[in-house]
Amino acid sequence: MKTKILVTALVLMGVAFAAFYFLKDQNYSWNPFGTDTQQQTSAEDTDGIDYSPATEKEQQQADELKDEIVNNEETTEKNEPESTNSNTSKKSVSVVVTFAEDRGDSIHVGAFAQTKTKGTCKLTATKGSKTYTESVGSSLQPSYYQCDGFEFSQSKLGETGNWNVVVTFESSTETGKSQSTTLEVK
Repeated sequence: MKTKILVTALVLMGVAFAAFYFLKDQNYSWNPFGTDTQQQTSAEDTDGIDYSPATEKEQQQADELKDEIVNNEETTEKNEPESTNSNTSKKSVSVVVTFAEDRGDSIHVGAFAQTKTKGTCKLTATKGSKTYTESVGSSLQPSYYQCDGFEFSQSKLGETGNWNVVVTFESSTETGKSQSTTLEVK
C-alpha cells in the first residue's frame, strides 16, 4: 500500500514538474487569484528594437510627412490636364523632401518618389538669382524609390541664409516635383 502511495505521489510530482516546465517556456504567467494580469515587458526587448510609443517629436514629423504626401497628391491631381496623350506624357508621381540640413561643412538633403520605377532625382536650391543643382540616382525601397542622397560642400552654395530646395524625379515613364523646402545655411 505504501508503494502505491509513493508511486502516485511521484507521478503527480512528475506531471506537475512537466506542466511547470512547459508553461515556463511559453511565458505563461499563472495567477492563483484569477485576476487578469498582463506580463510586463520593457520597451526594448531582447531583439534591440524599441517598441515604446512614438515621442511627440517623432509623431509630429510623421504627421507632417503624411500631410506633405497628401498635399502633393492633391496638387498633382489639380495640375494634371483634362486629357492627355499617353504616348507623349509621363505619369505624375509624388516627390517628398524628408530633410534638408546644414551639417557644418556639408549640406544633406533626403527625398523619395512614390513610384516603383527607377529614375533620377535632381535637387535645385535657389536663393534670389543664385541656383545650385545636383542629380543622383535612386534606390528601390519596399514601396517607393529613395533618392540616393544629396550631400555636397556648403561652399558650393556660396552664400548663407535661407535657400529654397526642390527635388524632382524623372524616369522614362514618370515625373514628379516636391514642394519647396527651406534650407537654412549658417
